[in-house]
Amino acid sequence: MGGGSASIGGAVVPSVKSEVPQPSSEIQAVEDDRDVLCPICMQIMKDAFLTSCGHSFCYMCIVTHLQNKSDCPSCATYLTTSQLFPNFLLNKGCDVSVKELDTLLVLLAEKKRKMEQEEAETNLQIMRDFLHCLRKQKLEELNEIQNDLRYIKEDINAVERQRVELYRAREKYSVKLRMLSDDPTFNDLQECYLQKRRYWARQAQKQEERDCNPVQRECYHPGLEDFQSVLSSFTRYSRLRVVAELRHGDLFHSANIVSSDLTAFSTCSIEFDRDDELFATAGVSRRIKVFEFASVVNEQADVQCPIVEMPTRSKLSCLSWNKYTKQEIASSDYEGIVTSVMEYEEHEKRAWSVDFSRTEPTMLVSGSDDCKVKIWCTNQETSVLNIDMKANICSVKYNPGSSYHVALRTFRGHTNEKNFVGLTVNNEYLACGSETNEVFVYHKDISRPAAWHRFSSETNEGEEEPGSFFISAVCWKSDGPTMLTANSEGTIKVLVLAA
Repeated sequence: MGGGSASIGGAVVPSVKSEVPQPSSEIQAVEDDRDVLCPICMQIMKDAFLTSCGHSFCYMCIVTHLQNKSDCPSCATYLTTSQLFPNFLLNKGCDVSVKELDTLLVLLAEKKRKMEQEEAETNLQIMRDFLHCLRKQKLEELNEIQNDLRYIKEDINAVERQRVELYRAREKYSVKLRMLSDDPTFNDLQECYLQKRRYWARQAQKQEERDCNPVQRECYHPGLEDFQSVLSSFTRYSRLRVVAELRHGDLFHSANIVSSDLTAFSTCSIEFDRDDELFATAGVSRRIKVFEFASVVNEQADVQCPIVEMPTRSKLSCLSWNKYTKQEIASSDYEGIVTSVMEYEEHEKRAWSVDFSRTEPTMLVSGSDDCKVKIWCTNQETSVLNIDMKANICSVKYNPGSSYHVALRTFRGHTNEKNFVGLTVNNEYLACGSETNEVFVYHKDISRPAAWHRFSSETNEGEEEPGSFFISAVCWKSDGPTMLTANSEGTIKVLVLAA
């Protein structure tokens, strides 16, 4: 083969090897021992060197290969000449410097340490898994002999079966319950637990009467499971944290804030769009203004400019964004007109509230001072349903999961005697404002507030006079813990529920 080098099996081979053939008797003697053959030249190794990844080569073969590629020819691991060491097992009697021996010993010690650590971790993992399985098995055996205990004892045992997974959460909830034990909220929780437990007990009894061979379930009683969901969501949060704040004073006219005439109080509405990317505001300024939510949160500024501004002919009391069509907003105004794709003028007095259905995008509902709730369809010019009430209607909301159902419950904590303070609901919580300039959040199954936040006045010096300002609009961001709120001073805040 002349000078230069040749490539065999993807590795660079120095040409000198072909000029010094090994005796046939020697090759035959090691034919069954592949460890003494160089993977590059496939001949008995001469000056064998060991790589850091554990492979041996002829010194000239591996050095020549590394001049072209920086990897091991056997396993493709990254490799340099500094990671080559003499192979004493194959180079019997070779002379090696003390420095080379020290380097090799350090490499071997590190490899030994890693192997010992991996072995110890594996043994600990096996022991841990065994103990967990043993403990789970013993808990299951313990639960099998407790089937005859009554309601509360059954529930305690069910919680014990889940102790490992729910330990931290249970401790957190227990601490909060101990704090609530002397509070009226504890009575609400007790009433909620008993109502759900009794209801599901009656349902189970009816099911057993229908089934000839009822199956005993080794899990939570449905009543406890239902109550646990309420308890978990109610104790998850305890306060409202301010994420962003902006001033938007022209939503409200100060001349309308202090007045003995109840109808003179201004009303504002805030609503997110379908994708929670934009939100719109409406008030007595006769304008609908659209803001970008990410800009308000991420770009802290006292004044934010709307990306869209739409004038209206009357003062607006409420707006609702269609949850299916991003370009469609419905509004109600002081003249009793409900506006969507067309104008509806059936209300005889001021229309306070309007809301699109989340399940049927063509349906919306409105409430008015004429003591009527009207259901509208955007495909028709007149209302499809009229509901006469005994008092003025200040707020109407569709059930988030239905276009037909409405649920009623009394919640106590906020103050609402003469001003519209806003109302918003999601799957678990509802929020409303108060004439004390506070926002209150309620769980839908508990009458007492779970969290609240007070707006501070920036215009009054010293202590704020009670009733000077009030919360006028609230809106949840989808079903998450974030909400938009506004008060009659013209302040908009982004709040999030926090533990």
